[in-house]
Amino acid sequence: MKLINQTLFLEWSELEALGVSENTIFIGTKRFRSGKGKGWENISDPSDKRKNLVAYASIPAATVKACGLPTQAEMMAKYRAQAQQTGKMAILRMLPAATVEDLQVLNTFKVTREVANPATGELQGKALGGLPEAKKQEYIAVSRWLNLISLPCFQNKAEREQLTGCKTWKDCLSFLVDCARAEGVKLPATVKQIEAKLQAYHEAGAITLIHSSFGNRNAEKLFEIGEAYLIDLASSKNKPSARQVFASYQKEADKLEKGLEAISYNTVKRRLNQPETAQIVALQRDGLQAHKARFGYTLMTRRPSFSDAIWYIDGTKHNMYYQEADRAGKMIAKARLNMIAVMDGHSDCFLGWVFTEKEDSAAVSQAMRKAMEVAGRCFPHQVMWDNDGANKGFFNHYYQGTHFPAMPNNGQSKLIERTFGRFQDTILRSFDSFTGMNITARGSRSRVNSAKTTYDRHLNVPVDQLPTREQAIQLGEEALLTWNNTPGKDGKTPWERYKAGKSDVARAYTKDDELAMFYMWREDSVVYGKQGITLTTRTVKHTYEVYKEQVNGIWYADTEFLLRYTNERFWIKQDPTNLDAPVALYIQDTKGDKRFIAWANVKVATARAIADYDATTVPQVQAGLATKKEQLRRLKEKAEEAKQITQEAGFEGISYYSKKAYNEGEASMYEQMFNNSQEAEEEELVPVVAAPSAPIQSIDSHYERMMRLADRNFNQ
Repeated sequence: MKLINQTLFLEWSELEALGVSENTIFIGTKRFRSGKGKGWENISDPSDKRKNLVAYASIPAATVKACGLPTQAEMMAKYRAQAQQTGKMAILRMLPAATVEDLQVLNTFKVTREVANPATGELQGKALGGLPEAKKQEYIAVSRWLNLISLPCFQNKAEREQLTGCKTWKDCLSFLVDCARAEGVKLPATVKQIEAKLQAYHEAGAITLIHSSFGNRNAEKLFEIGEAYLIDLASSKNKPSARQVFASYQKEADKLEKGLEAISYNTVKRRLNQPETAQIVALQRDGLQAHKARFGYTLMTRRPSFSDAIWYIDGTKHNMYYQEADRAGKMIAKARLNMIAVMDGHSDCFLGWVFTEKEDSAAVSQAMRKAMEVAGRCFPHQVMWDNDGANKGFFNHYYQGTHFPAMPNNGQSKLIERTFGRFQDTILRSFDSFTGMNITARGSRSRVNSAKTTYDRHLNVPVDQLPTREQAIQLGEEALLTWNNTPGKDGKTPWERYKAGKSDVARAYTKDDELAMFYMWREDSVVYGKQGITLTTRTVKHTYEVYKEQVNGIWYADTEFLLRYTNERFWIKQDPTNLDAPVALYIQDTKGDKRFIAWANVKVATARAIADYDATTVPQVQAGLATKKEQLRRLKEKAEEAKQITQEAGFEGISYYSKKAYNEGEASMYEQMFNNSQEAEEEELVPVVAAPSAPIQSIDSHYERMMRLADRNFNQ
């Protein structure tokens, strides 16, 4: 609709919307343009020459009646309403944003209350809090409209009339106020009031928008010492009621010298229920856990976006009875099994588990190992574990990936506990041997029927119909598999969600990781003999040997290892779940540190009887014989090599006596020989008669004397 020279024109589409057919419009407008009729006056749209506009007043009365068209007055009223709405939309598009100054004033405003200083009696202002969010938004909206009204375009007559259709400033102001109030903005209704508000706003800013009585609670005025006394009374460990706190307060308030002001019981209740006071009281009288449950600040977290992003591991009681014999041989019901489970945080899928009576690091290791095998022998990006001794022992000393403990005494941070609850409530309760949920559960569905029955310990079935311990473990595993394959609200099972969410960025774990995380130390060291190394586990013996390689199914021993480490003592790390798996050999140094040496595999046993031979027997025997020959050859080769090196270096062979003693004996021998020859010469020159003397010692007798002297010195 358009008003041209005070005549209302409509487009063809608008007439068709009112019920006039296109054919009627076409014939009527054509007759007018050909001069054959006075009705259906039409012109080209001044703003779009492609459109044809029809003067609404020129539509024949017969057409108006036949189509039930509105009257001229009704169409003009509709046009004015649309024009006004269009003008309002244009005004709303001109609405400016709140100024930085106004936002700062409203965000930093504090509600204050006068509080008397007990020492001086002087009244002081005490800040209690800022503006409520609703009030803040209300004042921001008012400031924006006041800034809009103050725009220069509304002061100019021509622009004002073009924008609002109002010739005078007062009419324009009324129009703008009506637009604001239609949007829910609380502006004064009269022109005089709005002008006064504009003037105050321009002089002092957004502070003038806040009512002077906002936050005034004079009826609840309380001295600071009185507030502290109320908090102290309510925080008593005896947990007094509000009535008891009021009575104790009034008793002291009657003593005027204490500086307490008499207040009503309702005021005491309101003061104690104020958020800050309630938090202080809850922390002091109910403890940290109760305070955290009611007031503790929490973070909102979202589910991991892909599988293996985070795993949760925790232990819980396996709530299932089983039968077992007591010391007297009588079958009784027991429920001592615990379940340690690993859950993927993205899919709620249980990946690994172990059932055990004792929660220790070995059980945690087994559960994690199963989970990593199911995941494709890869590490999760991180693991969150319960902060207990079993998990500490494994994750702090063995685990090779990223991990962190859950916050102590904060069940909300361990999402696996919620899944345990749903698992027990939806899956385990379907078994007749179900014990009921954990002891902290409160709902009646979480407990078995407590009425007396003919069965022992309120069981649903007789003791002899309960599963055995092994069957209870098997039923627990079946229950976990049932959970993994039960569709959720999204129509997918946890296992399907886990497989669909797998990514290629997970780190695969190596043999070294497996050794560090899942192999356990044996208590004692063992000697590696000529047969290898023999380990006994639960009366079963396994012999292991270090092999160099395996070629076409034939194992070849490591000759170099045999030469260096036969009869050496080793410390052993062994896979507790697979005694046929290779074991790791370590040597301990003088400082107590263990150094990895080699892997030892289960030794290959060859058949003694020819009838038991297979395709690998003869080659394996030949490989063993070749190892023996190679061992002897290497030993002889090393002996010859040592002898050659010694000779080339000019070293003498081994001595069985002291060389120094030998040299001294040899010198003594020659000295004696020299002395004897001198005596013989003197006897020839000066003949004398002498008594017969002992014969002169021969060289051989001197040599024997030298050897005796050398032996004596060597032994000393």
